[in-house]
Amino acid sequence: MKKLISTSFAALFLLGCTAPGKPLTYDMTFARDGGGTISLPVTLGGPMPAENEKFKVTGAGTVVGIKKGDPDHSDLSWAFSVRMKSPQSIESVIVEQVTLEGKLVPVLKDQSPKLVNGSWSGASSAISMSKTDVPWLYDNATSTFLFKITLQQPGIPVTVLYQPSQLMRQVKATYLQMLAK
Repeated sequence: MKKLISTSFAALFLLGCTAPGKPLTYDMTFARDGGGTISLPVTLGGPMPAENEKFKVTGAGTVVGIKKGDPDHSDLSWAFSVRMKSPQSIESVIVEQVTLEGKLVPVLKDQSPKLVNGSWSGASSAISMSKTDVPWLYDNATSTFLFKITLQQPGIPVTVLYQPSQLMRQVKATYLQMLAK
């Protein structure tokens, strides 16, 4: 099975590649858990990394294992990484998808996060790439998701970052071509 990684941060490399007259960044509005909305910066290449004074999201995308011609036995996981801006420890990391209605869907919970060179990374459990499990993969549009990343440090209030992620239409088409062969 071949593993492919698709992150939503291609924008970092494409900042200079925008079309003439197009804005470099724009705000995309999302439903927020608990009500209301949140506007986050996006470029033509995808969402910008969420960050604050302590943390920066450095990855939010998919990892796929494709078994050609067999979507039911091919899998998709969500992978995330967060860099600490200064030496610190974290007790837990929780990642949830915020639905279009503002509801939270658990993605991953790391109760014993390990830091490597000041960064944490983790991935969700794999799900089948079938039309039943990931119907959005089979449409002809870019799929946009919002994730709530909650980081707990010892003795202080939690830090929450909201990170959009997009799976571009062209990437989905490539996955589907590989699944069909």
